[in-house]
Amino acid sequence: MLTIANVHAASVSGTFTGTSQIVNTSMDPNGNAVTLSEGTIAYSGAFSAKSTSTEVDVTYPNGTGQLHGTETIIGSLDGGAAGSIAGIYTGAFTATGLHQSTESLSRGNYGLQGLQAQGVWTEQVSCNSEGTVCSFAGNYTLTNITYQY
Repeated sequence: MLTIANVHAASVSGTFTGTSQIVNTSMDPNGNAVTLSEGTIAYSGAFSAKSTSTEVDVTYPNGTGQLHGTETIIGSLDGGAAGSIAGIYTGAFTATGLHQSTESLSRGNYGLQGLQAQGVWTEQVSCNSEGTVCSFAGNYTLTNITYQY
């Protein structure tokens, strides 16, 4: 099997908005809140796409925390053919709701087949008073973009 890597672009960027629904929150023995959420996201800019995500957040007593999640993006990159691609991300957040994460994208199919990229997502998150529904908006930048054929 021959593998050829073609660089698609050095860097592309755009914006996104979304909502997430809190599925479950529990407290660990150290007083940290562990939250599972599921979200939907709309992308614009380099990605013209929609996605679904599943995320686990660990919020420390001081309000800061860490996040880990997966995402399936369905759409196109830079106006190319449509497809889907999987993302795995990890990051941190502040007590004021500013989240920053890094994401690796791979395992694309159809128009995104062979796509691999890394990126940085920065977003501001706000939740309703019950803490059950959150909305967010932010920016993303993809780098190290290659297609494997």
